[in-house]
Amino acid sequence: MFEAERLGKLAELLRKTSDSHAEAFAATGGADADWPHWFGDRLAEPLGELLGRSVEPGTLAALLEEAEQEHLMTSPGREWPAYYAEFLVSRVMRADL
Repeated sequence: MFEAERLGKLAELLRKTSDSHAEAFAATGGADADWPHWFGDRLAEPLGELLGRSVEPGTLAALLEEAEQEHLMTSPGREWPAYYAEFLVSRVMRADL
């Protein structure tokens, strides 16, 4: 799979998961202080399949928190799913998880 295609699929997966999260937490207006773990639990398996590497949900939650902080500090105007996709691919593919 070409890198651009992989990034596009991952960004779409992040968008869909975000939509599911918004539905799940509609009663709280989307507020969820533990969102990285919610995302990590739902994304670990499909992310692993997409990247061909296993990623534990807790590890993924920590990476998502790191992605959010880095995104806000370096590229706040950039669309978050594309930023997170690049961040996750770079971290997961280079790390010994």
